[in-house]
Amino acid sequence: MKFTGKKVIPPRLPTRRFRPIRRLSGFFPLVTCSFTLSLIFFSLIQFSEAAQIKIAWDPNTEEDLAGYRVYYGPASRTYGQPITIGMETTYTITDLTPGQRYYIAVTAFDTANNESDYSNEVNGIAPDTLLGKWDVDISGGDRGAAVLWFEEHTKVLGGYGISAQLQLFGMEGSYSLDSDGSIDGTCAFYGFQKGDTFSEGNPFTGKIRSKSSRIKIGISIAANKPLSMSMKGEQAVEDAVMPEDWTVRISGVAKGKLETLTIEPYQVDGLAYPHLFRMIGIGTIEGNGPIEINGAFFLTGRDKAFGIWELTGLKSDHGAFGGRLDPVSGRFKFRMKGEQGSRYTFVGQVRTE
Repeated sequence: MKFTGKKVIPPRLPTRRFRPIRRLSGFFPLVTCSFTLSLIFFSLIQFSEAAQIKIAWDPNTEEDLAGYRVYYGPASRTYGQPITIGMETTYTITDLTPGQRYYIAVTAFDTANNESDYSNEVNGIAPDTLLGKWDVDISGGDRGAAVLWFEEHTKVLGGYGISAQLQLFGMEGSYSLDSDGSIDGTCAFYGFQKGDTFSEGNPFTGKIRSKSSRIKIGISIAANKPLSMSMKGEQAVEDAVMPEDWTVRISGVAKGKLETLTIEPYQVDGLAYPHLFRMIGIGTIEGNGPIEINGAFFLTGRDKAFGIWELTGLKSDHGAFGGRLDPVSGRFKFRMKGEQGSRYTFVGQVRTE
C-alpha cells in the first residue's frame, strides 16, 4: 500500500513454519525461531455453522501507534475490507466458512492514519467442529478426565487428557454420526509428549444429546492390559485464570507441608493446552526430610481435578490423584494414591503473602 507521509513499520508476523511433531487434531500452531503467531481452531459456539480463527502477533513499539488492521481472504494477498482494532495483539476472526482455507495478514497504523505495508502472510483452514469441545470425566475401568472434539468436515476425532491407567495421553480417530445423535468409530491413543502410539483400532460407541449439550461414549482399549472406559460430560468452557503460587498441608500416611507449590499451564514447545496444568513444589515430610513433588493434572469446567504425581527426596512415591480445585476461591483438596497403596491428602490454598 502506498501513502504519503511517515512510514509505519508493519507488525512483526514471522515466516510460516510448522512444528515437526505430531499435530493434535483441532490445533494448528505456528511457531518460529524468534516470534510466534498462533492460529487456534476451536469453534466454541454451540450449534454454530460458522468457524473461527484466532490470531496473535508481536506488538509494534512506535510511540504514535494507533492500532492494527486485520486482512483476510480466500486467496493469497486477495483480501476483503479490513477489520480495524485497537492496541490488542490478538483477534478472533468469526463467521468463516467451515473447511475453507483463509489467508491472513495484519497492518499497523499511526495517529495520522498512515498505514504500514502488509505483514508476511499466514494461512490455515477454518475448522468445522461438531458442537465445540467436550469436557468429559473418565470412569469404568479407569479414572481421569479429557477434552474431545469432533471435526464435522473431516469426520476426525481428537482429544487429550490424563487418567490413572493411560497417564498423560492424546487420542485421534474417525467417527460417524447418525441423525438421532448416535456416534461410533475407532480411535488410537498415544503418549502426549513423545507422540508414540500405544493402542490403536479401539472401537467406541455413544450418544451426543444436542438439546442438553451432553455426551457419553464407551471405549474398549486393546493395550497391554485390555481396558474398558466410559467418557461422559458436557460442552467445555473457557479456563478460569489459575493462581500460580500455593501452599499445601499434607496428611495421611505421613504429615508435612509444601512451602511452595507452583501451578502453571501445561505447555509443549511453547503451546499451552486448555484444561491441562503442570505443578511443582518443595517441602518437608515429618521424619523423612525434604521432598519435591512434580505432576500434571486436568481441571474440568466443574472444578474436578484428575492427575498424576511423583514424589522425590528421602521419601519417594508416585501415583494418581483426584479431587477438586476452585481457581476463584483459591483452594483445592487432592486425594493422592501411591503405586504401593500409600494415601495422602493435599489441602492447598493460594499464597497471600
